[in-house]
Amino acid sequence: MTSVIPIIFSTFSTFFTVIGLKDGMGDPSYPFISNMHYSLDKITHPYTYIEGSGFYISSLELLVKIIGLFLLISVVVASISFMISVLSKTSSISMSIGIIINVGLIYTVFGTNILAKLNQYIYISYYNSYDLVSGRIIETLNNNHISLLLGVVQMVLIIFITYVISCATFGSKDI
Repeated sequence: MTSVIPIIFSTFSTFFTVIGLKDGMGDPSYPFISNMHYSLDKITHPYTYIEGSGFYISSLELLVKIIGLFLLISVVVASISFMISVLSKTSSISMSIGIIINVGLIYTVFGTNILAKLNQYIYISYYNSYDLVSGRIIETLNNNHISLLLGVVQMVLIIFITYVISCATFGSKDI
């Protein structure tokens, strides 16, 4: 984790600095609507925005939330990969299993409707942090149970559980 987080942070910093120098840094207090809510309307459109349901946050707060969520999802993926590497005998098997799990979940969540009713319980659903902060993820995944708080709690629990399993397994291998 100590190597993953600095790499992600430096990559984001470099990206935003280059884009900022190219296009201008902008105003960090520029308003952005967050936490929009949608209602189900099967006649006109699957989900319709409820007027006045969101609230404004600054662009700086949006940026902090997006980077924080991206770091959190990165730590989740790394913790799952770490657990798989502890449970498997070779690194090539663990890397293959980790890639298959993540690519399979990305395809299942965003490419099909197989698990549409369960998307709120799959950590990959919270990968698109911009749509998650704005509330548009509800319309994107056609699931009105997805929320920022649920995603954060779920990812923290996954990190905790995978590290407990990894530590217990690694400790028992040494004995």
